[in-house]
This record gives sequence, structure tokens and C-alpha cells, in this order.
Amino acid sequence: MEVREEKLIATRATSLAPLLRRRRDWDGRVQDVSIDDLLSWTFRTELPKANRADEGWGGPAGIQSSSIATLGLLGTRVQLSRRTGSFSPGEDDTPPDPDALLIAEAVAGLDSLIIDLDDVDLLDDAPFEELTAEEKLDAHLAARSFVLDKSGRLRSSLSATVITLAVLEREAPTRVVEPVKRPMVTKNGRPAWFVMKWFEASEWLPARQAEVDGYDIRRRRPYPGAYRRFRLEPNPAPIVAERIEYQAWRYALEWLCTELSGNLERFEPLPNRAPWWPWQRGAG
Repeated sequence: MEVREEKLIATRATSLAPLLRRRRDWDGRVQDVSIDDLLSWTFRTELPKANRADEGWGGPAGIQSSSIATLGLLGTRVQLSRRTGSFSPGEDDTPPDPDALLIAEAVAGLDSLIIDLDDVDLLDDAPFEELTAEEKLDAHLAARSFVLDKSGRLRSSLSATVITLAVLEREAPTRVVEPVKRPMVTKNGRPAWFVMKWFEASEWLPARQAEVDGYDIRRRRPYPGAYRRFRLEPNPAPIVAERIEYQAWRYALEWLCTELSGNLERFEPLPNRAPWWPWQRGAG
């Protein structure tokens, strides 16, 4: 099975340059900057300043902004970004940039987003083309119940995922898989056989057909009409779960671009270039 490693986000010098300038050197022109760079700048360089309460400007208490609550919610994540370093060499004694505070507020709002993937087939790539519609449905239902709550929100924090990947300057991980169909076996490692059997109605249950053990132990052979069943390795359900989380991350960056467009003072966010379907061959 090929594992596609997390990719370092390719930062463009033209995108990063405006973020390296101090606010006091700003020439008044709004600069286009990739959303990836804006997020990394926010959580690696700007938000860690809010933890330096011993600085002369007073730390978070010195920020007159509605972002105070956001900073409180993101406090531990900001500590993480402080330990991993920052874009700019050395420290400065300025408070967090107002644009960074607006970005942090927008990121905090990600956890309320509903991830609507009910009609999206996340197993439509070639390795899974032999799955039946029922097998695909089962995998999607299992994956959604694992990663999404009943309202369609991620069970894990989408904002935490975005922040962590921004701090690490990485894309969400995805895998290119080559599943293998393996015959099912019994607990003893012997081939498992199945057969459909008709059960007459009883006092408690209606007449029905059900799948039962298809191996005749006494005669040491399968019953007439018995068949083998196969399972995929890896199990497709965790693959779907991973892809839901990837799509949620990718959608989050798109949503942040829309949410922040025209609302920042110095910057205009540019969309992320990561593919929506990286598991498709040729997606890069």
C-alpha cells in the first residue's frame, strides 16, 4: 500500500514577503497572500505574542479587540506555535497584528461548520471500482458515524486541525491505496463458507432468509450452494473517514478565503492550491 506523506506547503516568496514586513513599514497597499501563509503567519508569528504577558504592552489584556475570547480559546494551540518557531528572525515587542486576530476569530468559527457529504462518493477511484453499491454504502455510513456527529459537524475540532497543519506548514495527509480482496477465514484460519437458509415464521419472528455457516462439519465439505465471502484490506471505512477529514480541511481553507476576503486591512487571501481529490490518479 502506497502511503502519501504529508506535504510541506510550498510557500511562494512573493506571497510571504508582505508578512515579513513590520506593520509600521506598510506602504498602504493591500497585498495578495495565500491563505496557507496567512494561517502560518497568524499562528506561528503573531498569536504567540499574546502569551508574553510580561511585555510592556501588557499581553492579551492590552488588546482592545473582540478577539480576546478567541485568544483564550486558542491559548494552548498558540503555545504550540510558539515552540515551533516563527517566520521572522528573533522576537519583537509589538502586539499581535490586528489582521492576525481577525484570522484567528474566523478559524475559531470553523467548528460550527456542517460537513455535508451525504451524496458524495469518496470511493469512486479505481482501486475501489469492484465494490458493490451496498459495500460502498456500508463503508460511508460507518465512516460518517465515526468522524461526524448527527448534525454533520466533525467530532474532532476542525479549527484545531487547521491550526496544527498551519503551524507545521503541512497539508492534510492522504493515502493512495491499492486494496486487496482476501477470502474470509474462520477463527481457526480455515476457509469460511456461507449459505442462505430459509426460516419459517415463528411466534416471535416472521418467515425470513438469513445467511448461516455454509460448511458441513460432519461431511467435511461445504453445503450445496455455499459460497465464499471476501473482505478488502485495508478496510474501506477508515479510508472514507480519512477522506472526509481531508475534504473538511480543504473546504475550511476555501471558507476562510471567502470569509476573510475584503475584511483584512493589509492582506487579501488567495485560495489554497491543494487538490480536492488527491487520491485520484493524476491529482498530484
